[in-house]
Amino acid sequence: MRMKQFLVTGSLSALLAISANCALAGDSNGAARAILGGTPFANANYGINAVRGSAVLAPQENGTSTKVTLKVSGLKPGTTHIGHIHGGNCPQLFVGLILHNLEPIVVDASGEGTSRTNIPGDLQGLADCSWWVAIHEGPENTLPQTPAVVVGPVITSGSKD
Repeated sequence: MRMKQFLVTGSLSALLAISANCALAGDSNGAARAILGGTPFANANYGINAVRGSAVLAPQENGTSTKVTLKVSGLKPGTTHIGHIHGGNCPQLFVGLILHNLEPIVVDASGEGTSRTNIPGDLQGLADCSWWVAIHEGPENTLPQTPAVVVGPVITSGSKD
């Protein structure tokens, strides 16, 4: 039980650090972006700052969906990892509040993986940090949720200095 509390507390601390350093802006075609940084779990199991990623959320021309493209590096080759968009605010993601499930990431021989998912709706009215992208250890949802390996807030409108 203490280990689970440590992982949650450590992960939340990492999220605070990630959001404080985030400086990505939306682009001219309305896409939002996130830098995904390694969590304490990833640092302990894969190496300090070994796991990294990015997410691009691009509105589709039909206006009814958004394409989410995830890229991650530094994971064990041949593994599969689930991902979600969680609710949150700029200081932290809301643990457990999953807004959208994302297609699993399958990691290739070089430790890199990509996932593409279309989610319903567009990004109209989405505030910076109200969505967080999290990629978790392992191939499926569990209760309690497996530890996140990378997380980061979605930034739509500008830097967070």
